[in-house]
Amino acid sequence: MIEIDLQTELGLFRAAVPCGSQTNEHEAKELRDGYEGYHGMSVEKAIRNIHDFLLPGIKGMDPTMQQAIDVKLSQDLDGSQSNVGAWTKKRMGANAVYAVSQAVCQAGAAAAGLPNWQHISNLALNRSVVLPVPIIHLFDGGRRAENGCLYQEFGIMPTGATGYSEAMKMCSETYHYVRKMVEERYGIDAVRVGEYGGFAPPFKDDNEVFEFLVEAINKANYQGKIQIAIDVAAYEFYDKETKLYDLGYKELDNDGTKKISPIALAKKYTDFCTRYPIISITDPFDRDDWINFGKLTASIGEDVQIVGDSCYQGNPIRVQKGMKENGTNGIAVRPIQVGTVWETIELVKLAKSDASGWGIIGATRAGDNANSFLADLCVGLGLGEFKAGGLSNMDSVEKLNHFIRIEEELGQDARYPGHNFRQPHVKPDLKK
Repeated sequence: MIEIDLQTELGLFRAAVPCGSQTNEHEAKELRDGYEGYHGMSVEKAIRNIHDFLLPGIKGMDPTMQQAIDVKLSQDLDGSQSNVGAWTKKRMGANAVYAVSQAVCQAGAAAAGLPNWQHISNLALNRSVVLPVPIIHLFDGGRRAENGCLYQEFGIMPTGATGYSEAMKMCSETYHYVRKMVEERYGIDAVRVGEYGGFAPPFKDDNEVFEFLVEAINKANYQGKIQIAIDVAAYEFYDKETKLYDLGYKELDNDGTKKISPIALAKKYTDFCTRYPIISITDPFDRDDWINFGKLTASIGEDVQIVGDSCYQGNPIRVQKGMKENGTNGIAVRPIQVGTVWETIELVKLAKSDASGWGIIGATRAGDNANSFLADLCVGLGLGEFKAGGLSNMDSVEKLNHFIRIEEELGQDARYPGHNFRQPHVKPDLKK
């Protein structure tokens, strides 16, 4: 993590950025030292770049001019580009560039005499300020857990709430039912949480998780009001040679006989969505499997959000490709993958421009921190969804709590999209 302090005439403005996992080739590039200390993950070079190049390079500029400053940071002071023209930030480090950009945005808000979210809304020319529907992570699967779950994450979305505070009440109560049920059925060790805040009990398969979640939702008396969101991370079990998906990838004696076609995998998703209240599926296919993303979206996309996360990686060129291929109807946005506040604004505008009406999720990152700026960004950009970690992760809880503060600040003007999270500017339909 990098944390910086930016001093202006109006005071000190502190920004902090997550460390990220840095496994994606198309996102803005963080800078790590590669030394023996911190297992090669230290950020001394990036910090020096902040002190020696980035902050001196923008000294004297008006902090309300976010676009001009971010262009200066990414194009003039860093200047590194990919072979397709995207600004990669690999010279200064995206972690360094975004930290400065974030601090500048907070200073700009103070200079304008506005809360952060309102300043961001003005920068983006956004007139649809909403509190997002939270996506709360509950269970780990995939390569993150030693259980029979093939899919990486299982979470809940309180789409039936009438306001954000009620949504968090619903999530909290359901979370505690889940925790109690896990402990009763699988023992005290099973309630230990992973890096992302999810439980990882010894479920035998994904079907068992869905049954468990439905039971917990019913016990909390929120049937019809809370729905399920999953992150498949199908790139983890995609065989590039055969172009098949290996459902036996977690088995020690995997002989490859459980590989299935994309069509068969899509049928599994469709069957699950028929049997369970699944409303959002992230990364159901490999990062470059655009054809099958598109087929699934065309098949069930009217009722289910098909989200591109690792296939887009915050890269506008990849997003444009997804639009051309009609690949998804949703995107996860992480500012650290983009690299500056202004480029994040532009990416969200691009996603909103799709005629099919994409859902846009503001998302936390591995190695995140308690900084609440991401919450301001989500509200300011009018995003209908926010993906957090588990409720045991204080970095997630701080952001979730910050939405409550904004809701209180907005008062009667606070809006919660509910079932219309993909089109949050539409008046919520509470009859669904």
